[in-house]
Amino acid sequence: MHGLTFADVLREQRRSRPEQLAAVDGDFGRDVRLNYAELDDRSNRLANALAAAGVGHGDRILWLGQNSFRVVETLAAAAKLGAMFCPANWRQSADELAFVLADVDAKVVIWQDDEIGATVRAARELAGSTALWLRHDADGAAERRHAQPHRAHHAGHRDGTPVRH
Repeated sequence: MHGLTFADVLREQRRSRPEQLAAVDGDFGRDVRLNYAELDDRSNRLANALAAAGVGHGDRILWLGQNSFRVVETLAAAAKLGAMFCPANWRQSADELAFVLADVDAKVVIWQDDEIGATVRAARELAGSTALWLRHDADGAAERRHAQPHRAHHAGHRDGTPVRH
């Protein structure tokens, strides 16, 4: 069995092909195009923010949203922290999502308001989730529900590489 994580593969792509296109997304009224260096930088910043919020090895990060470049970004950030990325089917009912919230017991829930916000909010209320909730489609940046958004971005090394715990 190989010992490489998705984060290791992303770092290698950054080293060998930094300017090559890594992700394209046309969601939310804009065209996002990221090369490997940009994707790695973004995932480092997210990993540092999550680490500053207390996310670490073995913690779960639940994704409640449609496909987006942020899925890849969050997957890489989770791998850099040793956390588990748990995408859920966004087409579920509020009751079904409430079950997922309780079952997964995520430390962080990254959610989407566009198209599914009402269902996600209802599920959150039903489940009584105490996770940190980040809205990924809020004005192009995550909206924090329980903490200050910008403090955590400075929790890593100067080059943005996450601090390993």
